[in-house]
Amino acid sequence: MDFYSTLSLYYDDLFPVDVNEMAFLRSLVVGSGDLLDIGCGTGNKTVYFSDAVGRITAFDNDAKMIELARRDNPRPNIRYEVFDMAGMSAGMPGASFNAALCLGNTLVHLDGLSAIAAFLQSVHDVLRPQGVFVLQILNYDRILNRHVENLPLLESRDATFSRSYRPEGDRLHFLTRLNVLASGESFENDVLLYPLRSRELLELLDDAGFSRPDLHGCF
Repeated sequence: MDFYSTLSLYYDDLFPVDVNEMAFLRSLVVGSGDLLDIGCGTGNKTVYFSDAVGRITAFDNDAKMIELARRDNPRPNIRYEVFDMAGMSAGMPGASFNAALCLGNTLVHLDGLSAIAAFLQSVHDVLRPQGVFVLQILNYDRILNRHVENLPLLESRDATFSRSYRPEGDRLHFLTRLNVLASGESFENDVLLYPLRSRELLELLDDAGFSRPDLHGCF
């Protein structure tokens, strides 16, 4: 089992749903129609929209995450799929959704600015006219300007999850360690992220055809 598949077993307890976050997000998409949830993980947030929109297509590239989503968070109007966000332009029909979500710092796992630009364009293309796109990433202006090296330790009854950064050129190594308390096992992962600044994000959104973007620092 790879790192993210292992993490999926403890994901919901380490990343509990924040009611203020969900109230804010629901206010942006309620009644919008069909929804696309990009990088849905275990579906623990997806289900909060099931009574607020029409049909939901939710995908993640980790098969174990989707297995857990189908088991733990099923709803009649949600379809969970294994899919890679980098392939959206070829795998999703155009003008199919009224709203799209991409939460949990998923975007910066793409391979650099050109890949992010292509993804944002594909999101624009699958949205219907006047569609809404809600994107969440960490504040990389703050992380880069203040040389942040560590994020707060996450703890649950069964596991701890530590996260740190190590710069390399224009990327950040995202170094993580999952400690399983019952067995004493540890699992480590190192993935390169592109730390997207707000200025870059706004330029890419404009290039992709999005209008009237709002930036929020919290919920």
